[in-house]
Amino acid sequence: HQDLPYYSDAYIKNIFTVSHPVSYNGNYVQPNYKSEYMNVVGGCRVTTDTPDTSRRHVHFLGASHVYGYGVEDKYTLPSCLQRLLNNKYPDIFSVINHGVTGLPVSPMLQKASTINISENDVVVVNFVYRKWIVDFFAFNYYPYIDLQYVFQSPHHYGEVFSDVGHLNYRGNTAVAAKISDFLSANIIAPGSKPDVSEYIDTESVKRHSIISAPGFTEYIDTLKTYR
Repeated sequence: HQDLPYYSDAYIKNIFTVSHPVSYNGNYVQPNYKSEYMNVVGGCRVTTDTPDTSRRHVHFLGASHVYGYGVEDKYTLPSCLQRLLNNKYPDIFSVINHGVTGLPVSPMLQKASTINISENDVVVVNFVYRKWIVDFFAFNYYPYIDLQYVFQSPHHYGEVFSDVGHLNYRGNTAVAAKISDFLSANIIAPGSKPDVSEYIDTESVKRHSIISAPGFTEYIDTLKTYR
């Protein structure tokens, strides 16, 4: 972050300050918080640059990578994606940051089942790579993008991490660009159903009991109805 014109010790302390999630109506949310660079309103981290009016929403779910641990409001993944969508689709999309620090996949999907998703909205679920999740998404033809190799060396982005596991503003900007392109090609203006056979390990899908656990497939089916 040192090349930001307003970089200071106080800035670093601010963007790395995070309150512990709280349980609210059966879901985990970030408690409201207000500061110069980091703000949470209504349990959601603030997304900057949202249009005054929009017809569709992008609901962004995930853990600390989505919430934006270690970056200010305007450089979270959802905020970076918002600016890209503004350029491509002016006044169409508002991105909502549902990220919760430390949230595992199952509570993440439970949270997805309770948020207000309207027809033609888009839901993006960001998670740390787990092969069984990839297999499940591919097996059901849910659009999926593997972002593991975005920063494989050599690359031109410079330093992309703010600590050992979280992205700084350069990293989030680069990942948001990949997500934006993927959404444009597969969700917003989709072509034919993608061939995902190379990602599918059918036996792996069958082995993982969580896939057949009560409620899991219902959460996914809820999201699928709005695709």
